[in-house]
Amino acid sequence: MSSLLNIRRILVPVDFSAASEQALRHATALAAHFGGKITLVHVIESGRYVADFTDSETWMTEIPRKVEERLFELINGTGAPTLFEKVEVRAGRPFHEIGLAARELGSELIVMASLGRSGATDVLLGSTAERVVRHAPCPVLVVRESKT
Repeated sequence: MSSLLNIRRILVPVDFSAASEQALRHATALAAHFGGKITLVHVIESGRYVADFTDSETWMTEIPRKVEERLFELINGTGAPTLFEKVEVRAGRPFHEIGLAARELGSELIVMASLGRSGATDVLLGSTAERVVRHAPCPVLVVRESKT
């Protein structure tokens, strides 16, 4: 008989907010407990970074490289780098790319923050976390930011 909880592959979307770092701490604890591995994913939304760069070549190479560096800094900051399998930098709509990554990677759990960088816009459009929950191919643990 197999265990109901078989959490070996955990996907953690990161937008570098305090809330997503808190979700990462939860995912790290789960991975350690269940013997799982974590993949970090960051989705680049073109409107967020384009203003900083004047040519598309820089946009296509420099931003993903810098994001990947920051993801590896987060991994090193956890104190448990062996729990991490890979990092992914994608471009597009976050909820769509997170769901696609979960499918492609065979993720068994997504651990993400309930509110990240997008803030007030989410009140009008529906939050990324809500959209991920509705469309994800696996369970989603939504972590609320603690104020303590």
